[in-house]
Amino acid sequence: MTGAICGGLLLRPGDRTRARWVKALAVDNPAYLAWLRHGKGPQPPRQVHPVTTQDAGPWAGGAVVPRYAPGIAQADTVDRTTCEAAEALTFRGDLRPYQQQAVEAAVEAGRGVVVAPTGAGKTVIGCGIIAAHDTRALILVHSRDLAEQWVDRVRQFLDVDAGLVGYGKRRKGEAGDEARVVVASLQTLARRSWHEMHAWGAPFGVVIQDEA
Repeated sequence: MTGAICGGLLLRPGDRTRARWVKALAVDNPAYLAWLRHGKGPQPPRQVHPVTTQDAGPWAGGAVVPRYAPGIAQADTVDRTTCEAAEALTFRGDLRPYQQQAVEAAVEAGRGVVVAPTGAGKTVIGCGIIAAHDTRALILVHSRDLAEQWVDRVRQFLDVDAGLVGYGKRRKGEAGDEARVVVASLQTLARRSWHEMHAWGAPFGVVIQDEA
């Protein structure tokens, strides 16, 4: 066995396939291209890649390859992913035909990107996707405005109070990290170690990144 699928593909320290994953997933670094144009500051690396290092756990020092990186399906792995059950939610409202189509397509595919114009109701589509899965949901956002919008829509269409991670302290009575639906700041989560995020994120069976 090369590694374990557990959120991402985990590789033991010293695994020889790490170098192949780094090479296969490397992309041109936008910061390097900008540096070539302007020549300001230290030279950034020519390429970047999403392979990271495990900072704790039984395989500390090993690599983490993104869950859906091309080629993982052919890797010699064991699947240790989990999806904890949670109470069912009922969508309270009527989806427009194109919104219903987006929800059904997303549920059938299991992953992907929903593309829709401004005003199409992407947060409503997201609530429909959450309601279709009896597992906890995590919504990732990069601004306070988006976080507040999601909290409002979750309350409106799913009739639950979403937990909020980041953007200041929670108000009294506001749901926390253990909520059925959690809205989280990408900037806040990025400050946590890989091992902390792995443990904290394990209960979530649905993850939605807004404005991906």
